Amino acid sequence: MQPQPSPETRISSWLEEINHSRSWLPLGAFLLILLFTPLGTLWWLCLLVIAGLFFAQRLKSSTAILWAMVALAGGILTAGAWNPRTLAPALRGDLGDLQTIDWSGVQRLEIRGFNGNLRLQVKASGGDLRLERKGGASVTLEKNGDLLRLSSRRPFFSFSSGVNMTLDIPANLQINLQTSNGSIRLDGAVRDLIATTSNGRIEIRDTGTTKAVLQTSNAEISAERVAGFWQAKSSNGKIRFLQSTDLRLALETSNADVKLENLALQNNTESKVTTSNGAIQLESIQASSGLTIRGATSNAPLSVNLPNFAVQLEEYRFEARKEGFGMALLELQTSNQQITVR
Repeated sequence: MQPQPSPETRISSWLEEINHSRSWLPLGAFLLILLFTPLGTLWWLCLLVIAGLFFAQRLKSSTAILWAMVALAGGILTAGAWNPRTLAPALRGDLGDLQTIDWSGVQRLEIRGFNGNLRLQVKASGGDLRLERKGGASVTLEKNGDLLRLSSRRPFFSFSSGVNMTLDIPANLQINLQTSNGSIRLDGAVRDLIATTSNGRIEIRDTGTTKAVLQTSNAEISAERVAGFWQAKSSNGKIRFLQSTDLRLALETSNADVKLENLALQNNTESKVTTSNGAIQLESIQASSGLTIRGATSNAPLSVNLPNFAVQLEEYRFEARKEGFGMALLELQTSNQQITVR
């Protein structure tokens, strides 16, 4: 029976293998240990151990430098910037994340966020800004004339930072909202609206008459009790407009459905709804005077039931017309999915 080597012998043998190894596997394993275990918070101790082994002539200079660089990189990534142990760490708030805003003289609001949600509620006199941040994200507030700008910034080496913003605003502002990987929600009357995000829903309610541009991807756009000219564009996300009056629409999506329900269109306007590989569903669409609805699809049936309209129906297209002064026109176009009008 062969004697077992002592721990000192095993360590010496392991260090010798590292000194002469041409493989990156030990370095990769070391970095993963730093990132996925509590050892990452003790990266400075790893540096001291590497330095001690070097001065004890147990590690070659080139090997010690390489391992020290990996320990430093693991420490930087772990210390606030990015930690794979919590790839999507919880957003957190603290007392410093409530900011008082002076709304006097403000007519325009601009918010630039990232990796987080924006929630805006119209109140009589506005209110404070509430934040939830992760990964060291910061938010700056700047007031310039009638413009109030809120800008979020990600720290250096931050791959999973982000910020949620919740804000009470006064009515009838001109608003520009931008974020990513988060949703946008607005409730209340505004003058003009731009809302842009990616991988997040856009929900708008009770804005009154306004001009609006909404854009997202891979998520739904919905608007309820709104009026004015509305442009909405999504990809792989549904578009819904409900219980709204005095509308002019320009809606576009792909690989998703469009639903319009209980809407009244503006007289003497043209509205258009376009989708691909998505169904279009209309229920209770009217105008205060005349209205023409035209629809076209391909490789899919049409279902049109409008008792008070004169309807011309073909295999893949139709026109429904209700005479009146100041005709409104609504055009519908899709492919490979059904158009339903009731």
